[in-house]
Amino acid sequence: MKITLLIIIISSYCHSQSIELTNIFPGNNSNNADPKTNITLCFSAKIDTVELEDKIIIRGQYNSNYDFTIECDSNLSAFNLKPVKPFPVGEKITVIVTNKIKGYNFENFQGYIWDFRIKPSYRELFSFEKYPIQNEIRGGLIYAANINYDNNIDIITEYGQIFTNDGSGNFTLYQNLYTLANDIWITDSDLDKNTEIILEPYVFEQNEMGYFEYDDALTATKTDFNRDGYNDIVHVVYNDSDYSYKAYLELILSDGHGGYFTTPDTIFHLDNPVDIVFADMNNDGIIDILYATNSYATPHGGAGENAFGVIFLDSSNNILDSVKYKYEDGIYGIGFIEGIQVDDFNNDGFNDVLGKSKTQDFILLNSKNYNFDIVNSPEIGSAGVLKIADINGDGWLDLIYNLTIFDYETRAGFTGYQLNNEGNFSNGFVIEENYTNGNYSLAAADFNGDGFMDIASQYEDGLHLYLNSISDNIYYKKIPEYFHISENYPNPFNHTTTIELQLNKSFWVQSRIYNIRGICIKKFQKKLLYQGVYYYNWDGRNEMGLEVSSGNYYWVFILNNSFLTKKITILN
Repeated sequence: MKITLLIIIISSYCHSQSIELTNIFPGNNSNNADPKTNITLCFSAKIDTVELEDKIIIRGQYNSNYDFTIECDSNLSAFNLKPVKPFPVGEKITVIVTNKIKGYNFENFQGYIWDFRIKPSYRELFSFEKYPIQNEIRGGLIYAANINYDNNIDIITEYGQIFTNDGSGNFTLYQNLYTLANDIWITDSDLDKNTEIILEPYVFEQNEMGYFEYDDALTATKTDFNRDGYNDIVHVVYNDSDYSYKAYLELILSDGHGGYFTTPDTIFHLDNPVDIVFADMNNDGIIDILYATNSYATPHGGAGENAFGVIFLDSSNNILDSVKYKYEDGIYGIGFIEGIQVDDFNNDGFNDVLGKSKTQDFILLNSKNYNFDIVNSPEIGSAGVLKIADINGDGWLDLIYNLTIFDYETRAGFTGYQLNNEGNFSNGFVIEENYTNGNYSLAAADFNGDGFMDIASQYEDGLHLYLNSISDNIYYKKIPEYFHISENYPNPFNHTTTIELQLNKSFWVQSRIYNIRGICIKKFQKKLLYQGVYYYNWDGRNEMGLEVSSGNYYWVFILNNSFLTKKITILN
């Protein structure tokens, strides 16, 4: 009897224990992984290896899933995952180690999810060579993905058009799905190894012939919250009863068998949410929720607030902690946040936040204690579209932008980038100034297979492709040797303000002032300036000689192919 009781106690003890991941490679949010990297998992104890390959998922930004083989040590606690084919440069890879894994003695494992990026080849001197415009590619949103498994990065448009890449950056229409999407991404939500294109809210799954068919049995999902390998559903539900913008987040978890639990779980209440993003913000292998909200008008006055926040979740998807930042907390100059993105900008292994607003874009660095440090914004004012990629292959994530500007004469589109110099964003460069067509969206990938990151920008007249090439142009680290622009003084001002421009060589210089909506209100004459010091004065008047209203404005200087912005404030 005692023996039987002892066995029961031991059995209960064994089942109550859990195992953990003690080491992973590449590390959380690494930006320096090699295309041929293996993935290493080390557990705290021996695990059950039966059907282990079905309990681990590798997927990417360009590819919905990756096949791999597994090597293990003699203790059955350390494993080496070897992808069958190399990862494309620039791709963000997600590894899902599911909670289906059990210890050798039946211990539980809560699951773990993490991301890393594949580092492109390094190029110190570079420029972007413009490829002929591909007029047949039209639409606002574009997404880069490897659709036909040939290792060439293809393009999907919001109209459901799939254009395949011949490997040199020349695209051909492969299939037209005839739809209009709110967003685009790829995944494999049912784990059947067939790519799904999400043209939100529609799901198209690839058939055995390689073409995509609408599947009404699948739901547009992005993220696995309970780490079972299946994506879960997050709904933003508005309270229609009081005709307000108040809403709540509703989580519907997968059941681990391709279905969903019928009872939703309310996570958090929000006031006018404009963007919801999912990422692990504290490196516990559990997905957290980021949100942005805007203020809005009501018959009784203003309501809501311009704010950004993070909801930290535990392994049961209960709220572990939450933080919120708004104007009063030091994110000065922001207004009407349009979107947020997550990546590691200072290479400390933790996700940071890039926020986009109508007045000023901003970066919040993760302080690793459930808080964020507000840093200087990228000097591009408020870009129309921002994307994140390592342009020069130095292991630091840079910013690419599209900017459409309306002025009194024309509609213009700019495409450019800002390089990340070890956590600090340098002066920006303009790749293209187009005074005929505006632009919509961006994609970054190695479109010609040479190992370097290229840029695709969707303009009104078609796809503009810029191939990364060797250049003897000015490199960003040499910029301070050639020119410097001071802060304007005084700032704020109410009559006249001055900016000092120092040149160490000759430049064609353009200067303009824009309001917070991106409308040009004042132009200065384009001039060829020689080495020396120059002073630009502005009296606070627009092109018609009228005084402008108080507020923030952006003084833009374009020097050959370099693009800089200074924010100025006028108080009348």
